[in-house]
Amino acid sequence: MSADSVPKKQKCLSLVKAQRFKFTDSAPVVQPTDLSEKEVLIQNYVAGLNPVDWRMAENTWATHQVPSVTGFDISGKVVSVGNSVKQFKVDDEVFGMLSLKTGGGFQQYSVADEYCKEAFRWFTTCKT
Repeated sequence: MSADSVPKKQKCLSLVKAQRFKFTDSAPVVQPTDLSEKEVLIQNYVAGLNPVDWRMAENTWATHQVPSVTGFDISGKVVSVGNSVKQFKVDDEVFGMLSLKTGGGFQQYSVADEYCKEAFRWFTTCKT
């Protein structure tokens, strides 16, 4: 995917306050030109729902700001990399955990630090 083909808007599920989510189809997408040196932009295939997500939704995780896009466990495809990223290249299929400070898995595109992901080098994917 070229930088020109990354959409400007995306669908996402935002936590707007305790126990209240909002769906939108017009959330901004971080553009490849806005990535820091060590960040990757991932087009998400799947986001997992785990106990951290539940605790944040119940407002028992005091370190997270709302409103925000939660979701920490994702898998997807790298669509852009920062200038200093060495571990991944565009089109690598990856999985892993996003930063607990930022989250962002419950949307179509997520930004992750290079160290947060692993490539599917040993795994065969099956997309529908």
